[in-house]
Amino acid sequence: MASLDWLFSTQGHALFVWGAYLPALVLLVAEGLAVHARVRRSRRDALDALEAAP
Repeated sequence: MASLDWLFSTQGHALFVWGAYLPALVLLVAEGLAVHARVRRSRRDALDALEAAP
């Protein structure tokens, strides 16, 4: 187990921050991409419906 001195040193703190926030950042980016795809699909469907309307 790492000592508190190592944890709050520059390298230890950086590892702690990346280890704590990287999974959340990855999930946030994945959710953003999913929302973007959903919006594009919805916009495409709406435009197709407008073109098909008499």
